[in-house]
Amino acid sequence: MRDDAFLDGCLVEGEAGVQRRRRWTRQRALAAALLFEAAIIAGLALWPLLTPATQLPELVVLTPVPFGGEIPRPAPVRPSPPHSRRSGTIITPDFSRPRASASAMHATSAQDDAPPTIGTSGLPMLPGLPGGFGNGAGSALPPKPAPPAVRVIRRSESVQESQLISQVIPTYPQIARVARISGTVELLVLVGRDGRVLSVEVLSGSPLLAAAAKQAVEQWRYRPAILNGQAVEVEARVTVNFVLDE
Repeated sequence: MRDDAFLDGCLVEGEAGVQRRRRWTRQRALAAALLFEAAIIAGLALWPLLTPATQLPELVVLTPVPFGGEIPRPAPVRPSPPHSRRSGTIITPDFSRPRASASAMHATSAQDDAPPTIGTSGLPMLPGLPGGFGNGAGSALPPKPAPPAVRVIRRSESVQESQLISQVIPTYPQIARVARISGTVELLVLVGRDGRVLSVEVLSGSPLLAAAAKQAVEQWRYRPAILNGQAVEVEARVTVNFVLDE
């Protein structure tokens, strides 16, 4: 019994010792892993506090280059010359001329502040314009040209028929009577200022009846048409009916 216990303790490790050694190895490994993880977490937490703050790099916005490879540049703004109070003209100062005296400048300003002269047409006179607008004479504006006089007016057939003074009845053509042709003939009549028929134009109707209608209408008389106190010519339509006797 003593020899077996001696051999177990010297030559080969027993089962209980192996279990204890393994358990102890696992505990050491676990403790080392926990310490390593705790060190990493602490380092990450303390790193922003220990390192100095760095500024983020600025964003660079590139201007898009148009087709052709040239970047458009804005046109240079030129300073405008000083404006004068007189009639809105632009006066460029000339430093080569001698400066006017204070009395001359006072007289010029008094002349500028004087009210404009009113011409006969009721409008202010300004230098350089006609009719009280430039020559200073205060002449009136040129009269407007009179509108052109109306020479010809158009009337409806019924209105012009009411102005008839004398009417010649058309003669029924014998050829049309034999051929049993009847119907209406439309005419365009131009009446002069004295009421006489100046011209007759056939618009529609049978050629056998149109000649007789035109010959009769040319002898008609109308009252002169008055417009704005003046006699004018009148253009109107006339309808002539040809009816066969039964």
